[in-house]
Amino acid sequence: MKRLNRKAQGIFGLSFGAIFSIFIIALIIAVAFFAINHFLSLNKCTQVGFFYNNLQREVEKAWTSGIYGDAFNGSLPQSGLLGTKIKKVCFGRLDSSFIDDPAVNNELLTNYLFNPSENKNIFLYPPEEACDKSLATFNLRCREGKSECMTTSDRFFCVNVVKGKVSVFLRKGDTEALVKVSDSWT
Repeated sequence: MKRLNRKAQGIFGLSFGAIFSIFIIALIIAVAFFAINHFLSLNKCTQVGFFYNNLQREVEKAWTSGIYGDAFNGSLPQSGLLGTKIKKVCFGRLDSSFIDDPAVNNELLTNYLFNPSENKNIFLYPPEEACDKSLATFNLRCREGKSECMTTSDRFFCVNVVKGKVSVFLRKGDTEALVKVSDSWT
């Protein structure tokens, strides 16, 4: 004997409580994925901030030294699920007279509308990969931002990010006031 009229069951033969429970479980899973994605993106931003902080510490160490010459090997989040797609780290001012990578410089000026009159001297390329452009530029200064301590000798150059690693060379002679940052020892 079949009952044709079940008032307590929905369309699929499930009670309202069962359908509501499935809906709540799906909602909890969606919120969990959103939260995981949010915390992974915070991790990427933190790693970019640590890169700037480590570079600043190394430049300050060179700046306070009499004579200094060493390579700085920094880490940025790699590409993939837990990383970014940052391809280059560029050093110098956008209005420099010697530009090693005019295409990147032009793109930073035109497509990303960075203002060359701002005192930024480090750029991540492409900027949208650096935490919604909020960490795409940095002004490296010493003594808590009060003193200029880095120079690129009026050059604008970019260093490729290879497997999340960036290498630049830091030099300072005993008579030089600023630390020279370059992509080679010359």
